[in-house]
Amino acid sequence: MPPGGASQAGLGNPWKEGAPDTAARERAVEIFQRLNTLEPGAVGAEDLTPEERPFLRFEAAAQELFDGWRAELEHRLRAEEDHPVLLSHLAKYRSLLPSLALLFHLIDGVDTGRRGPVSRAAAAQSGRRRHMEVRHDAQRRDLRLLLP
Repeated sequence: MPPGGASQAGLGNPWKEGAPDTAARERAVEIFQRLNTLEPGAVGAEDLTPEERPFLRFEAAAQELFDGWRAELEHRLRAEEDHPVLLSHLAKYRSLLPSLALLFHLIDGVDTGRRGPVSRAAAAQSGRRRHMEVRHDAQRRDLRLLLP
């Protein structure tokens, strides 16, 4: 199965069944190579001091989306309605949305030249939480069958 972000980020799907999509694979490789040599300033990363690592912030709308997503996740974790093993797993998701949003933003940046804060579109693309929650709800039911 292809990584979900590849086709969502406009890279096509080089992992599809049947004949390989050579053009999509070549485009993905080119973008990965450009990411590998990316200078942070090229995508508008901020650098407060020379000793610190450059960073990108969310734009206001992306921050709002992240705050809502994080609040829902924290509520679920604190409700303790799920098995501790699942809660431990879900707690690792705190960095999932911002990490994926940054990756999608960087891909867009090297592909289109977009600069500046991480966009709401990148955050929304990474926060397809309804899809993830549906999968986790199914996994949770399966886990309950396996755990004491």
